Amino acid sequence: MIAQVETERLAFDLGAKNTPTLLRDALRISARDAAGRVRLALAVTPRRTLTGEPVEAAHPQTAQALAAGSISVRHAATIITTADKISDLVVDDAGPLFETQLLAFAAEHDPDTVARFAHGLFARVDQDGAFRDLESAHRRRTVTLRRRADGSASIAGE
Repeated sequence: MIAQVETERLAFDLGAKNTPTLLRDALRISARDAAGRVRLALAVTPRRTLTGEPVEAAHPQTAQALAAGSISVRHAATIITTADKISDLVVDDAGPLFETQLLAFAAEHDPDTVARFAHGLFARVDQDGAFRDLESAHRRRTVTLRRRADGSASIAGE
């Protein structure tokens, strides 16, 4: 239903700025939770092209597992969020296998354990993506030494 409200742009007609805002107000949930629900709904429901032809869901394996009840909504959100982070250079080769591995793991573990496993698997699959994060962290690293008039100093760093 959320995907239908989003694709038909019904939120504005119902008095909301967008679908996450509509969900937040109607269900009394946080903005982050509402946006996540919209993202999840769009990822697991069939889509349409500009010409109106139906196309399978962006994550069909996760959609099937969610519909079958073998994983929870939190499992699905973790899998989709992590799979969408994979670099475009490796997503065609590694994406479906990555999703398959996460779904197999999710069938036997809780969502928090799946999130930790997904993070580790992501670092192995998209090594350049993990390296980009490392480079970003390296650029943010700083050390500042401030000398006071009395000869003492303070040091701060990140």
